[in-house]
Amino acid sequence: MRAKGISYDPERVELAAAYAADVGLEVWFSPYPLELTAEEMPAQGKPVAITEFGAAGYQGALGLEIVEYGKDGPVRLTGEYVRDEPGQAAYVRELLEAFDDGGVDSTFVFTFALHDHVHRPDGDPRDDLDLASYGIVKVYEDRLGATYPGMPWDPKAAFTTLADYYRG
Repeated sequence: MRAKGISYDPERVELAAAYAADVGLEVWFSPYPLELTAEEMPAQGKPVAITEFGAAGYQGALGLEIVEYGKDGPVRLTGEYVRDEPGQAAYVRELLEAFDDGGVDSTFVFTFALHDHVHRPDGDPRDDLDLASYGIVKVYEDRLGATYPGMPWDPKAAFTTLADYYRG
């Protein structure tokens, strides 16, 4: 398996290899590449579960690092960022394919929704906390979504990518 864009922290990888890989691994988008071959996967002969993987939906996707937090939670983004839902979806698909190629037994996308990182498409772009969200849906704070009546969210491109992949 060769997954591009996975964060590389030597101590964390070593710890995962020594202790956590028998149960699962977390895979997050990062600009710092790490590539694992199938031979390097530490759980040879044992089931492997990727317990969290995903990316935020903006260009440069460092996720929650672009959020200013107050005592009650997220307040606003630290600047203006460009929404990139197709990029988020492509990364999710790339990882799903890499996990399948590597013989991974199960995967869990992070996450369906971050309810405190709401989508605010109107007004100041720094208020659209959804840009930093790893969620595969956009959560609204003041209205219902259009795709699924009665739900306070709408799917992002990654939602459809995930659904299509498993329909496959």
